[in-house]
Amino acid sequence: MSETQKTISGRDFISETIVIDGYSLENCRFRDCRLVYRGGEPPKIRGCRFDACRWEFDGAAARTLQFLAALHQGGFESVVEGTFASIREMTPAPISASVSAPVPVPAKESSTANASQPQQAARMSDLARRLADFPPVRIIRRAKPKIGPQRDPESGAGS
Repeated sequence: MSETQKTISGRDFISETIVIDGYSLENCRFRDCRLVYRGGEPPKIRGCRFDACRWEFDGAAARTLQFLAALHQGGFESVVEGTFASIREMTPAPISASVSAPVPVPAKESSTANASQPQQAARMSDLARRLADFPPVRIIRRAKPKIGPQRDPESGAGS
């Protein structure tokens, strides 16, 4: 656990929106809650119970999912599937997975190597177009939810 991570233990949360970035949640119960991960420090979750909760991604986390979806739609299925395989195996994703797509060959290399550049450029252009046009994964409303007040999971203070 990092120095900045706060621990919440044995708390009950009912009908609340809780941003979970940077928290260590232990033996808590969540009922009818909205749990939001924004892409900050990953939470640590141990022994918690979740009943009728929704999990949402906002900010950097949502943009990461958008990027993965655009990669998949843009012809880079192997990068996305490799990432998911690493998640399933509980091993870190190799950094090289992010660069396994074709890379344009510098102009000073042989003409044989440059023959495939138009195809690679077209593929990269298609990916860029798909990234620009891809819809958001989920729009997060910033207004307070109707189902209950938001509160800081540590202090219990409402907003």
